[in-house]
Amino acid sequence: MSLAKWITGSTVVGGGLALFFGNEIAKDAEKLNVVVRSTIHGVDAEGFKIRLNVRLQNPTKRDFDFTQPYVEIKYNGNVIGTSQASDKKTTFPQMSEDSFDSIMITIPWMKLLFLGFKVIQDLKNGSVGMVAEAKVTTYTTIFGFYRKAVHYSDEIHIRKEQAQ
Repeated sequence: MSLAKWITGSTVVGGGLALFFGNEIAKDAEKLNVVVRSTIHGVDAEGFKIRLNVRLQNPTKRDFDFTQPYVEIKYNGNVIGTSQASDKKTTFPQMSEDSFDSIMITIPWMKLLFLGFKVIQDLKNGSVGMVAEAKVTTYTTIFGFYRKAVHYSDEIHIRKEQAQ
């Protein structure tokens, strides 16, 4: 067998294995569970400060490194607040769960005014809170160069923090 055929065959087999294992890792990344909890952290001249705690549950037999999530909060289909993007990584070992650092989002007064007076009152007194959608996007790296996005979207209830 010539050297060229051996190199070509090795490249094809190696590429096929990388594709197979990369696909398996990507499938495992889709099995992760994300839990988002939100509370009103405070009110200031800019608007309502919302603290989001994002917890990731890894029920797989694979370790993952994820970037700090980017979170978008929507109300009635309109984006009312977003977090800052960050490349900070957190490791989630197999069969474990842990939280990312808390994420702070400010919902500006102008956006709140468009939601209506009742929503602002509910947010201030904490009686009902505001039901919104949180869309979480985080990334894991496969084979050191391929970034796999993991998306999660869920309904959240934004209420005042409860005294402990």
